[in-house]
Amino acid sequence: MSPDEKRKELQDWIQKNMISDEFEILSSYKERIARIVGITSSGNIVFRVNLSTFDNKLRIAFYLIGKLMAYFVEKVEKPAASNKEIESILGIPKGTVGRSLKELREQYIVRQMERGLHEIIVNKIPEIIECTEKQV
Repeated sequence: MSPDEKRKELQDWIQKNMISDEFEILSSYKERIARIVGITSSGNIVFRVNLSTFDNKLRIAFYLIGKLMAYFVEKVEKPAASNKEIESILGIPKGTVGRSLKELREQYIVRQMERGLHEIIVNKIPEIIECTEKQV
């Protein structure tokens, strides 16, 4: 393979795996997301499926996806949630939330915006949806 071909291959890989268009991803997966989470008129995130089918990491990931969607329709100020919010809304103990968020960060599924505040990484949404649909 020539240097130009190698460069082109790397460029294509970066484009496919590292650059995301948030609007395109959310638009492509909006129906599938809506089967799992909803948004109330006041901006609260609600689950449309039985949460017992999800582990804590998936519950947190979908809650953060819901927050992102609520942000896009201007129902919340930030596309992120605090650890305390996640603990309170999802009823997950503090230690479990911290451990789950750490694992999600290590898997590059969530990003820590500041201490105790996390958001979903948009280009991971397809992977989360695919994984979830096998469980539901």
